Amino acid sequence: MDSNNKVSHPPVAPMSGPDAAPDTTTQAREIPPEIRAYLEQLLADANMFVADEKLHEDILQDLYDKLDEFIAIKVVESLPADKLAVFTQMNNEQKSKEEIEQFLKDAIPNAQEVMKNIFFEFRDIYLHPEGTDQRNSTGQDEETPLLPPKD
Repeated sequence: MDSNNKVSHPPVAPMSGPDAAPDTTTQAREIPPEIRAYLEQLLADANMFVADEKLHEDILQDLYDKLDEFIAIKVVESLPADKLAVFTQMNNEQKSKEEIEQFLKDAIPNAQEVMKNIFFEFRDIYLHPEGTDQRNSTGQDEETPLLPPKD
């Protein structure tokens, strides 16, 4: 190639240091300890054991993101219609976690029970993706027989 036909490439940013390219990947969010314990148990209940720590953390982060989205959808479904605009405004204004939690406790009848059921439902969906609810009336998993019933 002669000097007039050179291909120009953008400069490559260093991988680390003060001139490093900005990280454009999604930043991992801090998982609250009680949620981490729930997600760890969910993985154990699904018999999903991952030896690689990075992969394990990536799976937890993915589950956390899905749980967070699921909770948001279910909370919106649970809110009385007259409270939805206030909830939306609070989120748009990025109110503190504590303010939002207090609002939800005040706005949703039986908020604690609703939240408990949201976590049970997420667990059911994750462990039983075929869509069947495997919990009995006490919230515990039904025993699944290993063999079909005898006629």
